Amino acid sequence: MAIVVGVDCGTLSVPVTLLGNVAEWLRTASAAYPLHHYCEEPDFAPQSHADHIRALAETTKARTKTSLENGTA
Repeated sequence: MAIVVGVDCGTLSVPVTLLGNVAEWLRTASAAYPLHHYCEEPDFAPQSHADHIRALAETTKARTKTSLENGTA
């Protein structure tokens, strides 16, 4: 079975959706990451690449593991 992974790195989280053959929905999950604020720049909220990667890895691993355990991937 072919699996397509859809990823959307948003402002506060990264949702991941797994799709199978012919756009068959398998699983969706999301992991949050922090939005960093600095007092000296109240309108400035940088994001950390490490936070994005951690959330992406966490979510993708959890979804693929669940799909494989359920026999849906």
